[in-house]
Amino acid sequence: DPRIRCVKQKSLDLLTNVTTINEVGYIILNHYSQFLIQLLQGIRDGHLIEEKIPSLSVLIRLCKVIVEKNLLSYYQHLIDMQFIDILIDLFEYQQYKSNDLIIYFIKFESLALQCLYIILQCAEHVDMWSEKAQIRLVNYCCTLLYKSILDNDKDDYSQQIEINHIIYAEQHEIIHSLGYSILIFLSIVRCRKEIGRFYRENEHFRELLNAMKYKYHSRNEYLSRNSSISCALNQLVNTMFDRYERKKRRNYHHLSTKDYPRHHIQDEDEENDENRQYQKYSNSICQMIENNQIKFEDYPNCHKFG
Repeated sequence: DPRIRCVKQKSLDLLTNVTTINEVGYIILNHYSQFLIQLLQGIRDGHLIEEKIPSLSVLIRLCKVIVEKNLLSYYQHLIDMQFIDILIDLFEYQQYKSNDLIIYFIKFESLALQCLYIILQCAEHVDMWSEKAQIRLVNYCCTLLYKSILDNDKDDYSQQIEINHIIYAEQHEIIHSLGYSILIFLSIVRCRKEIGRFYRENEHFRELLNAMKYKYHSRNEYLSRNSSISCALNQLVNTMFDRYERKKRRNYHHLSTKDYPRHHIQDEDEENDENRQYQKYSNSICQMIENNQIKFEDYPNCHKFG
């Protein structure tokens, strides 16, 4: 009955509004403990993607309460229901990316990743999820990063198979999920050092970030309305590369001063004075270092996709 469907949607819209007050969300969780599970089931089993959006809006409000008050029993419901896997399965459902549904999919994905970002901000919470769920989510976020620099006009074949919803959203001035996908990726690689090391040492990933920096640090109409992508990208690069390089230099300096007397270091510096002209490229993502054959002028690889 479409009338029941309409009543359900209006009721969820009302709950979205009233649960902006955390205490109201807490009361709902306390008095209606099954409501959280019913929301998750509705998102998982609903047939129409546009009907999942109101449920997600309420879930975002409740997840804020769960995280802020550290309600681990309710957080465990999200894990037991395999919430991350539910969302990624829906993200990968090709039918939602058709011309008729693409706008709903963009909205749904944006809300879903906002919800995941809320529940994955804390390292202790990230560690509660299975390795499989973490890796699936990291891989999906990387897919979104890669889609952001693709040019559909140059790839007619891929356009026939699936619409690139990130590019579509930017072309139609719709806010999308890229900013949240960057922050979620960062939340996980901070906790999983081996994943962070893999991406930090991956040349293709560095090239991808350089291409994104070139695109999203430029002044364009989309960025003027949504600067969160540039901010998230800066945070990712700073954490994964800049801080890592600074920490590595500090550790190296500490070991050097520990192993050698101060006067010995000074003598060694004087003997190798010409080595001081060798520099590491200022872009921390780039791994190029000066030597006798390489002098820094304009290193083209940093703009490979520019």
